[in-house]
Amino acid sequence: MITAEGNPRHRALVSSILFSLLHNSLLLVTPETPLEEVTMLSPVEAIQIIQTFLTNTDPAPTLVSTILSPIATSLYALLSTLQRVKTADPTLRESVRGLLFSWGRVVPAEEAIAILWACVDGQGGDWTVDPARNVRRVEKCVCPLFFDPGFLCEIKAGERFINGVVHAR
Repeated sequence: MITAEGNPRHRALVSSILFSLLHNSLLLVTPETPLEEVTMLSPVEAIQIIQTFLTNTDPAPTLVSTILSPIATSLYALLSTLQRVKTADPTLRESVRGLLFSWGRVVPAEEAIAILWACVDGQGGDWTVDPARNVRRVEKCVCPLFFDPGFLCEIKAGERFINGVVHAR
């Protein structure tokens, strides 16, 4: 229904509904504390739904490409964060890795190259994982990369930050 072979009218309708539900949670910044009831899925829920959907459908390359190409940069950035954060959910890490592997096998080379360059340019956004394993897309990652959560570090004049450690000059 959402591949190019289907009825164009149905494709446009289903794609707009499906993509807004699944893709927006990976493409937009996730609110830290929702002020009002949010109808957006969490990034983890969206990934689980996408994985279930692709697992239970015929392996059509156009379907995989249509679903994953728009969010491939976000998935790549999320995978990078999940690999860096040791307390991240290993199941989620493997799910994201599996989606990217599946996408990489079926997408045309030109499209893959363009999207991989977008990943290099940092278009996947910044992600954070809190100690409770909640995953959020954030405006800009302000969390220290190598510190324990909750550890606050101030770099004073004459000090420098190297490999997660503050050194005096």
